[in-house]
Amino acid sequence: RTPTASGGINSLYTAGLQVSAYELDLFGRVRSLRDQALQTYLGTEQARRAAQVTLVSEVATAYLTWSADAALYKLAQQTLATQRGTYDITKRSFELGTASALDLKQAQTSVDSARAIACAAALRLRSVTPPSAPSPTRSTRSPRSHDRDTFFRCAPATVAC
Repeated sequence: RTPTASGGINSLYTAGLQVSAYELDLFGRVRSLRDQALQTYLGTEQARRAAQVTLVSEVATAYLTWSADAALYKLAQQTLATQRGTYDITKRSFELGTASALDLKQAQTSVDSARAIACAAALRLRSVTPPSAPSPTRSTRSPRSHDRDTFFRCAPATVAC
């Protein structure tokens, strides 16, 4: 309102309408699209989590398999060394006449059997690359830092490795 020179009042009224991007959702299309986008996002997140869990599981399984194979190989090498010691004692007893030729052959068969098991364990370890993660015993050395030749030493006398 503004006063005029003749004593009257002028009134000026203005009205405006501003419409932003708004859509009436009469049939639920916008809500349906929103729900669909939410489900797609949640599905993607679950797929990522599933892939992550699968990856961790496969890495853990591979490491545990390798670790078990390495322990089996070490045990097979110890068994082979023990059987060789037994053979040496039996051979010495045979030379002194206190053991029979059958005893000597049985000891040799035990050595050959232990060698075959050690070679099989070595071949199994060769087929798997040792993981680079530290061992669960908190060793400061990783399995890769070991001399790989010590894992694969196998006497090829009667058994081919």
